[in-house]
Parts: sequence; structure tokens; C-alpha cells
Amino acid sequence: TVVKKSSNKVYIIQSLDKKLLIEDISKAKGLNNDTLLTEIETIVESGTKLDIQYLLDNMMDLDEQKELNNFFKDSQHFSLDEARKEFTEKEYSDEEIRIARIQFISTIGN
Repeated sequence: TVVKKSSNKVYIIQSLDKKLLIEDISKAKGLNNDTLLTEIETIVESGTKLDIQYLLDNMMDLDEQKELNNFFKDSQHFSLDEARKEFTEKEYSDEEIRIARIQFISTIGN
């Protein structure tokens, strides 16, 4: 329902502002990580800025972050599919790419 989605959106934004981990937010809302990331992508793609740099800092080193950031800078559509074609699962997990993409859109795209 619309009320539940709105409630989830507010909770997600507040939780990210508090620098909670994806696992903790998804558990609290009864979502899996993939669904939560989709919700976060929707929030950012609708124009809301989020600072999830702390998630990236916990997942990868600065050089890896720069590599993904440069990829998204050079891409046409900031597409997850484009990134998946460029980088293998051994290089970056889908979650890492999605979080880097969300941070990039929030910082550069919005």
C-alpha cells in the first residue's frame, strides 16, 4: 500500500542517515537485501540525495571505489547491466556495484 511504502521510505532514509548497515535495515523491515537496494535505488532515482559512503567504505578500498566511480562517470546511463558486463562477479558483487551506483547517482546525478 501507499502508506506502507511511504513508511518504509522514511524508515530507510532515517536508517541510512544513522549509518545502519543494509543487513540491519532489511531485517528490521522484513525485506531481503536485494529488495531493500531496489527501494534505495527508487528513492535516489526520484531525486532524494542519500549519503551511503560509509557502506562503500566498509565494502571496498578507495581504489576500487574510484574504479567504479570512474566507470559510472564514463557511462551513458549509469546502468547496472553495463557495470555487470564490465566487471566480473569476482571483481565486484552485485551489491557492491549497486551501492556504488546509488552513491554515484546521489552525489553526481542528483
